[in-house]
Amino acid sequence: ELVHGFKNNNNANNRNSRIGIKNAANKSQTHFIMSKRKAPSSENNPNHDFCDFLTELANYERNVNRNIYKYNAYRKAASSLAAHKTRVTSGKDARKLEGVGEKVAEKIDEYLKTGHLKKLDKIRENGTNDSINLLTRVSGIGPVKAKELVDAGITTLADLKKNSDKLTHHQLIGLKYFEDFEKRIPREEISQIETVIRDSVLEMDPKHLLTVCGSYRVMQAWTTQQWRRRYAYHSSRLHVQ
Repeated sequence: ELVHGFKNNNNANNRNSRIGIKNAANKSQTHFIMSKRKAPSSENNPNHDFCDFLTELANYERNVNRNIYKYNAYRKAASSLAAHKTRVTSGKDARKLEGVGEKVAEKIDEYLKTGHLKKLDKIRENGTNDSINLLTRVSGIGPVKAKELVDAGITTLADLKKNSDKLTHHQLIGLKYFEDFEKRIPREEISQIETVIRDSVLEMDPKHLLTVCGSYRVMQAWTTQQWRRRYAYHSSRLHVQ
């Protein structure tokens, strides 16, 4: 709402966003508002290919197997590799990084030797898996809903548009702006959004401190899917991430 409210200059949306922040502060507890994220990777990263296949495995575990434990493990390993500034040359080398265990190290060795992973090859052979992963990229559609849609023969974005009556308002918005949500948010736009939020926070209490975290702090562009907002109120400080 903060993003859409600001971009559309909609006073009602902006007002609702401010209320949301104020309520979080008044409850004196941590609130999380999260959206789906893309891979913690970039082609400028020397380990981006490892990050890519780990993220693909993570999405499979979450969306198809619904195994959150493995999903988090793959994501953590991918994040560590994305933050590593030099090329990993072996699984043993990767094991030195936080979150990279024996299984992930073995997959890195396999990829370095063959250029692919047998597990991913099998996953990709199943069109159902690809369809579920695609549909879960639409904001508002989770693994359960995606499986339900695929079972009903809805496997592409075009199919979704033909069956819009099966979607909620949130999912319809996610479908309508799918391409926009896949694009990167310019740093300048995030700075403008920060200004809107900061004004609202300081209006509540000038003693509040606000920080935009994530890749914004390290001069990287965000995708809409990566946009995460955390509202945490503790010891007279409101922290927005």
